[in-house]
Amino acid sequence: IFKNGEMLSRSFKPIESKQLNERFEAMKKLSKDTGIIYDGELYSTELNFQELMHYIRTEDLSIEGESLPESIKFYCFDALDMNKSDMTAIERYKEYCLTLNDKNIPYSGGLKQELISSADEVKTAFQYALDNNFEGLILKNPESKYKFGRLTTKSGDGYKFKPYRTYDGLIIGFEQATVVD
Repeated sequence: IFKNGEMLSRSFKPIESKQLNERFEAMKKLSKDTGIIYDGELYSTELNFQELMHYIRTEDLSIEGESLPESIKFYCFDALDMNKSDMTAIERYKEYCLTLNDKNIPYSGGLKQELISSADEVKTAFQYALDNNFEGLILKNPESKYKFGRLTTKSGDGYKFKPYRTYDGLIIGFEQATVVD
């Protein structure tokens, strides 16, 4: 989340990475100058979750002789102007996320969103996401108001679709613990 010139985690804790703060200085400035909260994800199609988190959590990569991969980008999927809090998701997307692409902010942009109206379109979009190394889909009600925090099925405002994989394994033994560490 970019809010009031800061880059914050979902729990509103500052992201301390020196290199990420430098890379996204223009996004931080935009949020401060406009007062708009930009909501999205830092993501890379080339890194797995653990690798990405390493770069997000390390305060100064140069100490370890590392540099930030070019593939880490900010994908904006929603935005909020507190002065226009009644806007629908589709209105917010068009006004803030799409226009973010026109501002040419390095490593940042609005995540492509489409209106989907059938189960077949969901299947096609899901397969496209997986084929292009994305985690899955978020289906969001285009008429919904901004939701702080995670989408839940109870709210009915959005649903997360990710591949579900199961693995079978053979248990070859166990040991009962007698002490809790």
